[in-house]
Amino acid sequence: MAKKMYIGVNGVARKIKQPYIGANNFEKVALPSGYTQVEYIRSSGTQYINSNFYPSGNAFRVVIKFKYTTSHDGLSLFGNSTSSQFAMTVYGPKPVFYVGTSSAVSCGEQTSLDKVYTLDATASNGTLTAIWNGKEYTASYSGSLRTDRPIYIFGSNNGNAIAETDSGYELYAISIYDNGSLVRDFVPCKNSSGTVGLYDLVGSKFYTNAGSGTFTAGDTQKSVAKKLKAGYIGVNGVARQFYTGGTPIREFAVGDTVK
Repeated sequence: MAKKMYIGVNGVARKIKQPYIGANNFEKVALPSGYTQVEYIRSSGTQYINSNFYPSGNAFRVVIKFKYTTSHDGLSLFGNSTSSQFAMTVYGPKPVFYVGTSSAVSCGEQTSLDKVYTLDATASNGTLTAIWNGKEYTASYSGSLRTDRPIYIFGSNNGNAIAETDSGYELYAISIYDNGSLVRDFVPCKNSSGTVGLYDLVGSKFYTNAGSGTFTAGDTQKSVAKKLKAGYIGVNGVARQFYTGGTPIREFAVGDTVK
């Protein structure tokens, strides 16, 4: 049994000390012709999205995937009020989800920079639940979701004016549910003219910057090379291991008989 692993380059076999395998780190979705998906969009603090969605005042849910890029305090990623009626803000940085007139869920775990997180938050029948980094946080609230202002993204809607804008987030995806129905399913992308924004798969509409300046867009194809811990190759329908834990254990060449 061979103890080394090689790869052919221009007819010459070269020894591999540590193999890696490439993987795309964001899920591709089908967008209409003329739109190109990007990994994320980021605001400099003057760009924001008006979702044109008004909560009904009943059950509401948001699922948002994002990454903190700076440490900051008290700025909003989305919301429609600065008076604790509906907003998701950051303190510490810790995510805090406000609803109703006085209550909030504070997710006690400190966040890390350059790590992608998913927040799944639901407000319904006086109970606010936030699932954050695999942990569930709950609180009771009074009042209801504010219904007279559309939700803004990358800030909060305060009297139909942008407030608490933030430049410390990369937004990877956001889905909004109202009374159990998906009403917005936003995908970061750019159109054929290079304009950056969010495409809503539910309403088939492209939402662009409602502020000034331009969003920063992530890569259109983000690939990451990951260290290979164990490798297998299929032979006659059977997977044979050829690499494990830094030690190649099989060597294959053209014409070999694998046992």
